[in-house]
Amino acid sequence: MIGQNSKSIKHRFKTYKCHYMEIHSLSVIILLSMIFLSCGKHEKEDTDLIIDLELKVGDNPVGSMQRPFYFLDSIPKHFSGLINKDSSFVGYIGTINLEEYDRLRKEKRIPELNLDSIRTGIYCLSGYNNGKQFYILDSNGNYDFSDEEITEFDKSIAHQTKTDEEIRNSFPIHKMKVNKLDDHGVYGDSIYISLYPNIDYFTYGNPSATNKEELKRKLLVVGRFIDYSFGTFSLLDKKYKVALGKYGFKGINMIFSEYDRAFLKHNEIGREEYLVLDTLKLAQSYYRIDEFDRDSSKLKLTKLQVEDPMYGFRKGSTIHNYLLEDLDGYKVALKNLFKGKQMVLLDFWGTWCAPCKELTPDLVALNNEYKDKVSLVSLAYEKDPIPVKEYVDKNGMEWFNGIIKGTPKSGNNDSNILSDLRITGYPTFIILDSDLKILFRGDGNTFKEIEPFLNK
Repeated sequence: MIGQNSKSIKHRFKTYKCHYMEIHSLSVIILLSMIFLSCGKHEKEDTDLIIDLELKVGDNPVGSMQRPFYFLDSIPKHFSGLINKDSSFVGYIGTINLEEYDRLRKEKRIPELNLDSIRTGIYCLSGYNNGKQFYILDSNGNYDFSDEEITEFDKSIAHQTKTDEEIRNSFPIHKMKVNKLDDHGVYGDSIYISLYPNIDYFTYGNPSATNKEELKRKLLVVGRFIDYSFGTFSLLDKKYKVALGKYGFKGINMIFSEYDRAFLKHNEIGREEYLVLDTLKLAQSYYRIDEFDRDSSKLKLTKLQVEDPMYGFRKGSTIHNYLLEDLDGYKVALKNLFKGKQMVLLDFWGTWCAPCKELTPDLVALNNEYKDKVSLVSLAYEKDPIPVKEYVDKNGMEWFNGIIKGTPKSGNNDSNILSDLRITGYPTFIILDSDLKILFRGDGNTFKEIEPFLNK
């Protein structure tokens, strides 16, 4: 009996032990599941940042996008309400990039559209009348200028707006609806635009060729797009802010800052602009700008696990070993231009760029002083190498000079190096080390910082 009871007790103990182990295992599983779910929830909260945005109009921290109205060769017949046809022109700014539309259509990402039935841009009438200069914006899009407000001003103002911000801000702000294009197709959007005259924005054709071309130059009107989106968000108990422009050539551009600090201006060192799918660093972590939902006005950031060095266009990033073309058409790899020196200074410029040419004597002096330490590489964005050769020879630019072929001030180019490095202003200066890591980035306003940097 005792043996049986002992055996029975042992059996029951094993049973209880087994049940205990089952219960204990189940508890562990439940506990681990709760921890996993809790961690998953925390990770999701820490990973996905959804930022609500609001529309603002006025002093745009991203920068007011400015584009000139290109005058049509002749006034289309369907326009009405014209004033003084002999000394007025119809100007146009495209809001739908037709080249981008063709690309998306060929890739079958958007349906084919009847562009004749879609308004693809903004029109204005610019001219002289009764001793005054004027413009009329076709804000309602009916091709009739007679039902719009006329803005008149003294002819001499056009010569002052290049440098006088107060005069530019004295012109009215117009709200209007336009059509735009994204990866999903054409959509409508409301914009705020201010027009102002600027005779010196760029040389319109050849001013000495005909009286008509000279008149176009004097009547040139520039559109300033001044609305932007703004939002705030918190990360690890720190508050940030973001501003989004809507008119960048490469898409929606944006800048970030800590909430209690002012956004850096264009000519301030450290200012960085971003596009959708760019990577940015916040609170010692990397985030990808995944998407901007224009319908719900939300911006989404996703946290990344980054270990390897990332290619990019900002200080600290590494760039590719690009194949560059010299002025005779020969190709050379960027790394081969170091020639045993510690650094390369990339100079993006053009013979059409007045600020670039103003710095030529300074570049010559810089090269003479630091040529044992840094290789200077000037890359001109031009249609033709001939004017570049002439300028280089005339000004003693005795270093590597290359060409990036394209149409200046068009906003469109097929160059990988310009696109990858986000070269949107001229001149732009980038200093690289032998690993092609960006040590310094600046423009004409920060050129004076290069020599102190090299002395370090």
